[in-house]
Amino acid sequence: MCNLKKILSTNWVPIVKNNGIHVGLLAPIQSFIVQRSLFFSVIGGITATVHGESLPESHDFWMNVDNVAFKVHDPEPFVTNIVRVTSHLRSLEVCCGVEEFRTLWKSESDAHVDRNLFQEMRHGEVLRPKSCALLVPCHKRRCHDCIKVRRRLSDRKAAADKQLDQTPPAKKGDKYCSSAEKKRRSKRKSARIDSLKRENRRLRMKIAKLLRQQGVSLDPTTSTDLASILESSEEDLDKLTYFQRVLIEQQIKAAKAKRPCGMRWHPAIIRFALAIRAKSGAAYEELSEVLSLPSERTLYDYSHAMSPKGSVPCLSTITFERDDQVVEPTPFPMDDLDRMETERSIVGIA
Repeated sequence: MCNLKKILSTNWVPIVKNNGIHVGLLAPIQSFIVQRSLFFSVIGGITATVHGESLPESHDFWMNVDNVAFKVHDPEPFVTNIVRVTSHLRSLEVCCGVEEFRTLWKSESDAHVDRNLFQEMRHGEVLRPKSCALLVPCHKRRCHDCIKVRRRLSDRKAAADKQLDQTPPAKKGDKYCSSAEKKRRSKRKSARIDSLKRENRRLRMKIAKLLRQQGVSLDPTTSTDLASILESSEEDLDKLTYFQRVLIEQQIKAAKAKRPCGMRWHPAIIRFALAIRAKSGAAYEELSEVLSLPSERTLYDYSHAMSPKGSVPCLSTITFERDDQVVEPTPFPMDDLDRMETERSIVGIA
């Protein structure tokens, strides 16, 4: 027995009992659980057990197993046969069953749920048919019967998904709904319409209040002209130039202003007014009677941003230093003109 323990692999334990030798594979945990076992009778019989169930005689395992009886004067063939059969059993792994499609397990009446009570490392809780081979070669995961069950469950799952796709969704149309569902949908739509109507009334009242408080009264002719401009299509508005759009916006803004001094003019309007004022002051006064334009005081602030200086510097202001030092000349008026042009560009004056 001691020699047999040394020969067998790890976790394989021999036990002498019932006129024979039991060789069992223990689970790699603290509890004493025998996953697979072999019983060698002294008269030559062999029995294999996997998870407490006898291995069927039709299994491929029995094709390479020979029955060897125990002889007292020559026990070596018996021991050699134990080692060979045990090695052959070690070359097989437990079948993994069917791990997928848990929702369809109840549809298989000829199968049971294996909760992995024997602590196998290859699988957890699986579905196993009654005709499962239990042991398969190491390069396979399932036996032939488990593969058939898995394929059958896969086909059922695909058919169920296809039927679900063909079922009309709840928001597709009322013709698929019952009369009660149609009534509920009609009530929800009516409530939504009433809510939108109340919101529309609130917005109209708010707009009317803003018009009373901040609105600007116009004469009928101006009101008609502005209304026709605003009601024109986008294609007609696109035909206007950028300056024409700005001019219309500034005229409306100037009409709404409470005081002329509170108007902030667009740079394009400032450049337009300065150009006309530079050509003719009388023309600018006549045009101001027709359009709302910046006042003379506003134009004066832009045209006189820099105070004028003399063109020739005074000789008394020029300081001469020694020859070995750099003389810093007084800046000429052209520098002031450059700075004036820069500031005019910043404020938007052409």
